[in-house]
Parts: sequence; C-alpha cells; structure tokens
Amino acid sequence: MFSRKSRIKQAISRAALVGVVVIVIIIIVVGGYAALSLGKTSSTTSTTPSTSMSSTTTSSSSPSSITSSQTSSISSPVTTSSSSSTMPSTTSTVATSSSQSVQNPGVIVYETSNQPSSLDPALWSDAGSTTIQFNVYETLFQYVGSVSSQVQPWLASNYTVSPDGLTYTVNLRQGITFQDGTPFNASAVVFSFDRVVLMDSSSSNVWILVGSQAPGLINGSYNYSHNFGSGAATYNQSQVNAFLSSNGVVMGANPYQVIFHLGYADASFPYILALTAASIVSPSFVISHWSPPTDGHGYITGVSAGDIDPYMNNHTCGTGPYEVQSWDPTTGDVVLTAYSHYWGSPTGSGVAKVPQIDINYVQSDSARVLDLKSGAADIADIPTSDNFAFFNKTAWLTNGRIQVTAPGVSVYGPYPQLNIEYIGMNYEIYLPNGSLSAFQPFANKNFRLAMADAVNITDILQNAASGFGVLADSAVPPGLGGYNSSVPVYYNYNLTDAQENLTIASKALGFNASNPQTLTMVYAIGDSTGQAVSTELATNINNMGLGITINVSPQPISQFLGGVVARTIPMFVLQYLDDYPETTDFLSAFGSATSNVGFFVGYNDTHVTSLINQQASENNATLRAQLINQAEIAMNQDVPYIWLYYPSIFGETGQMFRSWISGFQFNAAYSGPYFYELSKA
Repeated sequence: MFSRKSRIKQAISRAALVGVVVIVIIIIVVGGYAALSLGKTSSTTSTTPSTSMSSTTTSSSSPSSITSSQTSSISSPVTTSSSSSTMPSTTSTVATSSSQSVQNPGVIVYETSNQPSSLDPALWSDAGSTTIQFNVYETLFQYVGSVSSQVQPWLASNYTVSPDGLTYTVNLRQGITFQDGTPFNASAVVFSFDRVVLMDSSSSNVWILVGSQAPGLINGSYNYSHNFGSGAATYNQSQVNAFLSSNGVVMGANPYQVIFHLGYADASFPYILALTAASIVSPSFVISHWSPPTDGHGYITGVSAGDIDPYMNNHTCGTGPYEVQSWDPTTGDVVLTAYSHYWGSPTGSGVAKVPQIDINYVQSDSARVLDLKSGAADIADIPTSDNFAFFNKTAWLTNGRIQVTAPGVSVYGPYPQLNIEYIGMNYEIYLPNGSLSAFQPFANKNFRLAMADAVNITDILQNAASGFGVLADSAVPPGLGGYNSSVPVYYNYNLTDAQENLTIASKALGFNASNPQTLTMVYAIGDSTGQAVSTELATNINNMGLGITINVSPQPISQFLGGVVARTIPMFVLQYLDDYPETTDFLSAFGSATSNVGFFVGYNDTHVTSLINQQASENNATLRAQLINQAEIAMNQDVPYIWLYYPSIFGETGQMFRSWISGFQFNAAYSGPYFYELSKA
C-alpha cells in the first residue's frame, strides 16, 4: 500500500482498499487502504504486460494513435433495480435504477474511508494520498481508458529506447502549463525526478526508481539513496553532487526533450514512468515556497536532500485536470476544483466535466452506505462486508449473480484486481525509542509457520471476504506474466502443526508459560477481512497456552502505516496493490530487502533477490517465466509472508456509484477514481 495504485502502493504501495497499500498504498490502503502499499475471478480485462515496450521502440502519442480499444469503456450488462430482472455477473456488471432527481449538480461528493497522508507525490503513496495526486498531477506516460496492460505517452509525445535498453529519449508535448501558469518543459521533468530521488522518502515509491542494485535504475540513485540503496544518512552536498554527476535524468537537445540514463536495463521502465512518484511538479511553485536546509544536508535549489518539503506536503501544483482548493488535515476532507486551463489530455477532451469534487473522509462504514443510498454521496467506499447492502447476497453466493437491491445505485464489478491480501511478519521489530526489540520471533521459521498454520484462509475468503477473490499462493497475482497456480505453499490450516511448530520455536526463542511474550497484530480500522484474519489467528495461538499472547489492534491507517515504516508493528494484515501492472513490481516489493514490503519487514534472501533481478532483465519469455517461478518457490520456502487471497473489487478500489454518475471505466492500474472521466447528470 504505498500507488497510482500503491502504493508505501497501497505496499506500502498501492496499500489498498476497503480498509487499507503497500505502503500501496501503501498503499495502501486498499480496498480502501494502503498497500504496504494494501484477486481475481474471471477476467475480461487483460493484465498481461505489453511486449510492445521493447528496446528501440518508438511510440507515437498523438490522439489518433490511441486506438478505440484503448479509449472505449468496458462493455457492461445493465439491470434495473426497480424491476425484477437480474443479470449474471461476469467481471463487469452495471445496475441502474429508474429516473431520479440529481442532487448537487456540478459537484461530485466522494465519501472515502482513506484520509490523505500527504499531497506530495514524492512522499506517501497510500490510497488516500494517491487518489488526490493522481487527479492533480500527471506523468510522462499513463494508462488509457480500461487498458491496464499498456501505457501510452501522456505528457510525453513520443520516445525512443537505445538497443541496450539503457537510454530513453523522451520528447515532450508543448503548450502545457502548470496550475500556477508556468510552462511544462524538460527542465520541469529533470527537476521533478531529481527531487523525488534526492528527498529519498522511505514512505514513497522512490524505491522503484532506485531499483534493487547499484548503480540504480535511475543511474546513480542506488549509490545515493540511504533508505533503499547504499548511500549514507548524512545526505551531504558531496552525495548530492555525486548523484547529479551520474546524469540519471538530463535535458536533451532542446527544451522539450529529456533523456533518462538507466544503470541497468528494465523493460518495465515505461510503466514506472506512469507511477505517482514520477509526477511532474512545477519547479517555480516548489522553489518559491522553499528554504535551504539548516540540518547540514546538501541541496539543489528547491530540494533539500533527505528532507520532506513541509509546504508541498499540504499544497499542490501540477498539470492535471484538477487542483486542490482546500485540505483540512483535521477532518481529512479535500476539495478539488477543475483547472480552467487544463490542456485536455491526449484525447483532446478539454476541461473536466464536473467543476468540483468534494472528497469527504467518513470513517463510519454504515454512514457511507446510508449516504450513498440517500444520494447525499455520489460515490462511496464500500467495504466488502457491506457489499450486500446494494445487491442480493443469496444470488451472489449461490450462482454468482449481481441482483441490485438499492434503487438509484450503480454497481460496477466485480473486477479482478492486481492485488494481494497478506499477513506481514516483521523480522526486525523496533521499539518506539528506535532500538531493536530483544524479542525477535519472526526471525525463526518455525514461529512463522505456526502463525501460517493457525488461520483458515479458505474460510476467511468464503465468509469474511464473501467469495470476492481467489486463494493466493505467491506474491504474483493471476493475470501477470509468470503466474503459476501450482506454485507450492508450505503451510495449511492445521492447529496441530501450528502447535508443534510453536513448541519448537519456543525452545529456540526462550518463551514459555513461565516466561511469556506478547505481540501486537494490527489491521486498519474499517478492514473487516483484516479484523477476521487477526481475530482468528490470535484466538488460535492464544488458546495454545504456550507463552505467546497476540493482542489484536485496529488502528487508523495513518498510525498503522507510520508503525510499519518505523518497524514497530510485529505483525499486520494489509493488501498490496500494484504500482504498475508488471510481475517485477510484485516480486520486488515482497522479495527484495531494498524494496517496499521486504524493506519494511526486514526480509532479506540474497538468492531470492538474485532471481528477481535475473527475471527482470530476461527477454526470453519462457526463461523469464522459469525464473519467476523459481523466485516464487524460493520465497515461499522461507515463509516470510502468509498469502491470503487475490481480491476482486467493485468500482475502482471498492466503490459504489449513484447512477447519475457516468463515464466510469475500471482500470486495474488506477489507485482510485479518475474524476476527469466522470460526468454527473
């Protein structure tokens, strides 16, 4: 949950959704929470990465180059809730009601379960933050319409890739302005990428730009980054200068050309350029509200190395269709207004159709349900546990049919989401004072196995998640290259095995009934599945009476993600929502000690990391699939995580809509509603 989707994506992506990505969300909170950063049933939307992004490829970005299949909406059967007719659910069902009186014309009221942590795309990438960033800022590449398997040039006009895959030359669109009226150009792109790398936030998706090996995906970034690379925490001027001299991102031959120099080839780089962390910010706006650091850190004008930007944490200035009118950090409410000089996107669609978006943080699930039913909300985050407030539960559980019961409400989905719900186990637990805890149980494999054997995942999916998903067997969800449903897992719900493993672990770790230890297991407030998982696991372990007590702690997402980042939370339930729909995103997030979830739980297996790096640069599809499976098996043998299920979703990340809202298209690469596509009438 940390994402456009993630995600610290939702891991902490694109945590993730109904409750929290990872980090992504974040990350986020996915379902409505971040995937740290936070599914699938059958699919009508391809999620297989495009192979057209190979080296020496040139992509046109003129509006005419975007095919109808990339801009058309997903075809959806329609039922009317006021009639007795029903329609079988495939992966896209839209139900509408009879005529209705539109409330609050000109304003979309979106009630969300996620508060933003920061408006700065160089910082948090949880679901609450990326929803706003995604609508305010833009990137060089973007996903179009309902297609999540390809990115298209967006702020870029076209690009070329060198034969060795190490140099991307990107030409930019002209005539675009930031929301402060200053021009978008190559210097803004260079500034924006230098900014996110130099800030080096441990809670952002900069880890993807840094990569998992020297000299960094963006050349020189690995040697600079303290959080995700080999750099030092001093962030002095010599470190800043060394990164800049690596020429990772530089001006090209003219003011509208930028060149990316990579430290190693990665075919997924165009997808990475569509990340929220790759958002382009206005240099003039940032610089005008910046002061040089006083902590001894190095800097470039407008960016203090290793430091957050307090002003940009609460203010925005991008090229996107909406700008932030206000954000109340106390209530979590955000008001967006349409940018009157928006350039119109590659499709030439002009200014946003809806002048104002009111994003209201409503913690109560029941309140969001009632407000959507009454029309007080136009869009609302609906947790899985409340889905049946809008359609018939029996029809769904018995034959997979969506029979809408709420007049005036449109139900979109369920869609297979590139997402995984999992239990994270912290190998290196820290105390609040920053020192390492003396008790490190998750460094012991038998202890991890005991936890894994103590939760009935099949029951959780069927009952707590109401069948909205598929049991997970690895970090890679269905729909991505290399996915293999036969990858073995090394645990199963078996309380006898759990007790045996816990007994073995107790001898190695020194706990028993006379010398008990207590651990905290956290889930995000509002995440009903996380609550069910945590409660069952804790009850089963506590009942064994072997000296381990697990206390379940529901927490607000901001507090939750803060604890994950600080590594003070021993055990947690999150979703990881993809930062970009490519296998490496998931493997790196979980399997690399320098990337996202793996970093925050302290998982470090050099063999797994080596396999992940090998598959990322392998061009032969057959060999790459073999490497992916080897990495999955090697990771599963370690049992660093407990895989729960791959969720399916309604709306974009768990929303229902009033039927007077039109234009919605599901895209598995989005981390929240894209308001520019929507209209209200």
